[in-house]
Amino acid sequence: MKDGRSVLVERGDTHKRVLTSFLNGTTKPHLGSILENMYDSSSRVDFRAKDRTTNPGMNMFNETHPLNEIEHGQAAMVTWAVRLVGDLVSAEAEEMTKQETGLHLRARAKAGGREEYDKASWDAIRAFRLSGLEDIAHKHAPIMTYLVKAYTQAGFAEAGHKNETARVVAIRKYRPQNLVVINTMMVMTNGRWIKANIYQMCRGIWLFASQAPASMYRVESRLGLCVSYKTVYDALREMGRGKRNRRIGKENKMLTGLAATAVKMEDCDSQAFDLKLLIERQARQERRALTTKILLDSLDLTHLENCTVVQFLQVLISFVPELSIYKKNLEEYAKILDRKPIPQSRLTETTPLSTNSANEMTVQGLREGILDFATTQMGIDEETLGNTASIWSGDGKTFNMLLLLKRMTAQEASDFHSFRWLIPLLELWHSKWTDLSRVVRTHWGTTDDPGSLATIAAIGECPKPSDMRKVDFFDGAHLVNLALDAQLLNCWELHFQTDDLQKHIKDMPEATRPSFEDLVKAANQLTRQHATLQAYYHALRPEDNGPNQPPIGSAWSSRYDICSDDDIEMNDPNDGDLDLPAPSASTDADITLANASLFIRNATLWREVCKAVADGDAGRVWEVWIFTFSGSGNPYYCQFLLEMFCCFKWEYGEALSDAVMKNWVVNLKGQRGHGIELDLMQEHHNLWLETLAQHKGHEFDETFYREVISPNVNDFLTLKDEMENNVALKSRTKKHGKPGVENELHAIMRRLREEEVNCFRKGRNDATLAADDFTKGLETLKASKLRDFITKSTITTNVVRLHHDQFGPSAFPPVSLEDFESELEAMDQSEELSGSDKHGPHHRMAVVDGDICMIQNEGELTPNMEHTVARH
Repeated sequence: MKDGRSVLVERGDTHKRVLTSFLNGTTKPHLGSILENMYDSSSRVDFRAKDRTTNPGMNMFNETHPLNEIEHGQAAMVTWAVRLVGDLVSAEAEEMTKQETGLHLRARAKAGGREEYDKASWDAIRAFRLSGLEDIAHKHAPIMTYLVKAYTQAGFAEAGHKNETARVVAIRKYRPQNLVVINTMMVMTNGRWIKANIYQMCRGIWLFASQAPASMYRVESRLGLCVSYKTVYDALREMGRGKRNRRIGKENKMLTGLAATAVKMEDCDSQAFDLKLLIERQARQERRALTTKILLDSLDLTHLENCTVVQFLQVLISFVPELSIYKKNLEEYAKILDRKPIPQSRLTETTPLSTNSANEMTVQGLREGILDFATTQMGIDEETLGNTASIWSGDGKTFNMLLLLKRMTAQEASDFHSFRWLIPLLELWHSKWTDLSRVVRTHWGTTDDPGSLATIAAIGECPKPSDMRKVDFFDGAHLVNLALDAQLLNCWELHFQTDDLQKHIKDMPEATRPSFEDLVKAANQLTRQHATLQAYYHALRPEDNGPNQPPIGSAWSSRYDICSDDDIEMNDPNDGDLDLPAPSASTDADITLANASLFIRNATLWREVCKAVADGDAGRVWEVWIFTFSGSGNPYYCQFLLEMFCCFKWEYGEALSDAVMKNWVVNLKGQRGHGIELDLMQEHHNLWLETLAQHKGHEFDETFYREVISPNVNDFLTLKDEMENNVALKSRTKKHGKPGVENELHAIMRRLREEEVNCFRKGRNDATLAADDFTKGLETLKASKLRDFITKSTITTNVVRLHHDQFGPSAFPPVSLEDFESELEAMDQSEELSGSDKHGPHHRMAVVDGDICMIQNEGELTPNMEHTVARH
């Protein structure tokens, strides 16, 4: 211990013991109380007029004077405390910047070097959490963290002076102080040592994913907010290379098209992809036995009816608050719809591959693209192929090109060069979009029909489709879901004999409210009355008495309304061959009721597909599309679905069919209700492959795409969501719970109620009869389409039989280049397969509490990169 002149003072043993007891807190009062009293007392003592060491006022800190020369006690104590804290936080900064703290992330690192452990990886980026950085700051820099919190959070220090547990500070909603604090801590730490940069690296990659301009990197890196653009570029390139070095061809994987994404297939039998067994089953040509009876027998009519029953229950329980107690019952009951759902918690593993510039719309271009993925990136060639088949999937146009490729190369002797190892798989989102367009086109009608989509769109102020062949997905889905909910609820109003469902059930004594079992029974009755083909035909031919008849409405008399110009235009929606059938010959028919019943049936099946995909159970109702596409002017998709039907029934075998069903959709969030189609996932990837390439003129086979953009595209999309979650921003959804949509719903229900749309009114025939695509499709298949399909689809397997002597020689049509060219030309001119680039962005659907919701994404779609391939 030194005196005031810095001379060392010796103390006796007694003094040492007393001083030790005082400093270690054995005796009272404790030092803290004395310091507090000293500071409080000194703050009430005036400064001497001749004191030149401190300027009286708020600033008691003296940065330059030696401490022993500062005269006033308050200024001396403040200066001592600040200088001490400065030394302490400097030591904390040294601790924070150590490699062991976990804040280092290097864009590049030598193999085996000291910094290899800190090399940037997507695992490290995905593990990034602001809460994790906050924990690091609290552990290694508690003093600095306390000071920043005291600076940013008013009342923070004062609230904790007397009682640590009593400190409660209100956190702002729009700029939470805790986020500001951790941002400040990370910037200061990086300012101390540039290698402590995990926050800056993650922020830089997030800026890249958000398409930030290069100038932003220059400014923000100078301010310590992110790393430089070059560092981001190097890190992404290295992470992309790391993915390609995994040798994914040795594992069960799925790939996506010319912009390729590898997706790990799960729950697969090891024998599922046995190439020899597959070729043997194909060579049997059992598909030649296909008939319309076999197609009809494959439909589980009870299952289809149950789909509608569940939706009747879902919409009622969601609409009436008092019935929300049955949500768990409904969740359990809805399991009767399950076929082969993927595990609810499955988080699909995806690895985007490098793009190439092959043209998938030519057979040669598609061949080059597939071989780039298979041979160059996956290590699959004639020598390594072995006995393993691979699934390559795509939207309708790409699926057809894959079939053409197999036909074009069928006469090659080897399994590899003939692409016999390639299994084409039709993806579901574009098929679902085609069905949505069919439903809107079939039921648009005119405003003479109070239940038509034209009428409902006018009430709900929904936009008129500009192209009935390819309706805007978001607008079309919103309109169909809104109309379906209104129709189903109107049926429930008829069941309960009320014009206010919510009030009616709320006013019922609890003891008399319907049980869940009562609601199930009623939903079954409503399904048979309003949502089957039998209900549709009963409305057209009421003289054919039968069970499950709808309620009888008031007597009807024609209004003789004149169609508006808008109605006339929509009756012929820019499609010359779209002919609507004439009304039924029965004079007693109720055309409006028939249209409503057919719409409920079509719309519930469309919504069921959406729910099935979101639930990860894609195989629930897709077979119905074979008939409806055949009857609605969608011949290509009818052929595609017939091909899939034959594969599942005769050629895949049980193990491969099971593997496809359990991997037909993916779940990128690992959360229940977030299944997504492979082609929609690839649509989103393609969007970013375009928009993230900030420099024009790049080709898809250039380094920038192959090594920086495409291998990391899925992680860019995920990172954007994770960064928003890190700062407590919620995903944006659109569902009927919003006030505006609920008002629209009530207005539409009122119109349906007033017009008695779902009641039978004898002779009501003002409306135009909607086409029954299912029955029309069945007749078309019987006439010639099924025979034509069998002839064309067996060309490839005719050649396969030549390579398997046990089947004997077969005569087969020659493979003509002219035939392929004419097919390609017809496909290019088909509106059914027209490009999806006119519409965007496309939205992912999710199931939340049983309701189907639309997840709103941003951006525009990218053309000409739309197919997905699956690799075993």
